[in-house]
Amino acid sequence: MTMLACYDPYDSDLQDFERFVADRCRQGSRGGLSSSAHDARCLYLPKSDLVEFFRDEDRLLRILRYVMPNLENPLQCSDVLERIKEGDYYNVLAILLLIRRGNAIRSFIEDPDLSDEKLPFDNPKKFPGLAADPEFFHEFYSRQWMFCVRKLRYRRFVKLSADEILPYKIEQTLVPGASSKAFVITVDPDYNNLFSSNAGRLYTENHVRPHVHPNTFVLKSFENEIPDGKEQYDQELNSFATLLHTGNGPNIVGFFGSFKHGDTFHILLEYANTGTLEELMQTAPPTSPEDLYELWGALLQLLRALMTLHNLKFPSEDGSPSEGFM
Repeated sequence: MTMLACYDPYDSDLQDFERFVADRCRQGSRGGLSSSAHDARCLYLPKSDLVEFFRDEDRLLRILRYVMPNLENPLQCSDVLERIKEGDYYNVLAILLLIRRGNAIRSFIEDPDLSDEKLPFDNPKKFPGLAADPEFFHEFYSRQWMFCVRKLRYRRFVKLSADEILPYKIEQTLVPGASSKAFVITVDPDYNNLFSSNAGRLYTENHVRPHVHPNTFVLKSFENEIPDGKEQYDQELNSFATLLHTGNGPNIVGFFGSFKHGDTFHILLEYANTGTLEELMQTAPPTSPEDLYELWGALLQLLRALMTLHNLKFPSEDGSPSEGFM
């Protein structure tokens, strides 16, 4: 049975571990509609960093001996060390150390269903030692999300837990629409597999825009409670997904998938970051014959894109020049 923590948390090795985690954590998000204060708590740590810290076997053995001081056989600690070194319980051990339940690692390594690959844990009935420590599962559940961040891949639609931390930072809020909000986000490069999917390859084949940063995207967010929010989300999702698989040209922003995060729906899009047609005409209108020729050619391409969207009954706020991004 897993017992309550029985060790001093201010051991020097444990303090080194907590400092390491604090220094290596990366900023994430729990969705576009979260407040900045809320997102400030959305920190995550890649498993590769834990591997780096626990690579020091002497330090790892000292930590294990410290958090498990009452072992009947000292060799048991070496057995636990060998299991940890296999790499299947680095995340679990890190969570237990952070919630001061490091001695429970013995119960976890005995059950393959409690290994790193099974995270996140959401069933308290399978959790060890709840009778002895009723708060154990709740503390573990809350802390585990910083070690459960998945890589972003193209998915037409996927449901995510409201507690899941996503590997991007919100950089800028764009002008909101009637039933949605839009944000410029930066995806962690180590978690960006959006271009490696089939959808990403389709995008790359049809778009050549060297000015677009490969980790910068636009996130459109639709709250279910907002009037017409879910309806507009469904319309845009179907239109973008259809365009993607019918070979959308370079004049329509790329679509990189959608997801439901808690009660909010999101669509992930290409970031067209060189301004709008309206801004171009106000700040640097073309005057030379060559520039005018290029402009009219681009406008014809834009009209073809708008015709495609119209045939798909793609929703638009008003079709004004401020919606034409360069």
